[in-house]
Amino acid sequence: MASEDSGYEPESLQRLHDCWRSKWRGESLPSRRDIDPTDFPELLAHLILVDVESSGSGPRYRIRLTGTEFGKAFVDMLIGIFATEERKA
Repeated sequence: MASEDSGYEPESLQRLHDCWRSKWRGESLPSRRDIDPTDFPELLAHLILVDVESSGSGPRYRIRLTGTEFGKAFVDMLIGIFATEERKA
């Protein structure tokens, strides 16, 4: 059963949310090094990892990894591109 504060179901999603929230430092979101994927192995297939890079015109978001379930539909379109780019056909 999901906790009452977030409403997440199933429990594995609640566990991911709790883990992520426990890594916050004040108002700063957790960095990549703060998260240990072995804490929620059953969810890895459903996740997408995104790097944030600085650029002269503001942040850019590069898709680093897509889980197998997420990637089944989008992997060829997403890996290695910036979120502001369109994949060249």
